[in-house]
Amino acid sequence: YEAASAINPNEQYPKDKIAEIKAILAPKNVESDVDKKYREALARADQAMAAKNYQEAKSGYNEALRIKPAESYPKTQITQVQKAIDYQSTIQKADTEFSAKSYLPALADYQAASQLFPNEQYPKDKIAQINTLLASTKVENAPVEQP
Repeated sequence: YEAASAINPNEQYPKDKIAEIKAILAPKNVESDVDKKYREALARADQAMAAKNYQEAKSGYNEALRIKPAESYPKTQITQVQKAIDYQSTIQKADTEFSAKSYLPALADYQAASQLFPNEQYPKDKIAQINTLLASTKVENAPVEQP
C-alpha cells in the first residue's frame, strides 16, 4: 500500500489501508513496549540479586510486578529477597551479640539464620563455636567439691 501510495499520492484508498494496518499493529507495539520494560526491570533486579544488593533487587522486582501484576516470577523473587535481607540482618545481629560475648542471644540468632538458609555453613560454624564456649564455661564454673 505504501508503494501504491507513492505511485499515486492523491489516491485515498492506499492511505486508508496503511492507517488501518498501523491501527492493527499499534497494540502489538504497545504490548512489546510493556514486555520490554518488564524484561528490563527483571534484568536489573536479577543483576542486583546476583550482586547481593538486596534492596535494589527488591525495588526492581516490585517495578516488574507493577508492570505485569499477574506474573509469578517477581513475586517469588521478592519473597527470596526478603528472606535474604532477613538472613543478613539476623547474622549481623548475631555477630554483634557474639562480639559482645552475649552467647545465648547470639546462639538463638545464628539458629534462626540457619533455619532461613539451611545450606549456609557460617551460622552452623558459629553455633558450634558458641556451644563449645558454653560447654567450657560450664566446666570452669562448676562447683569444686571439697573433701
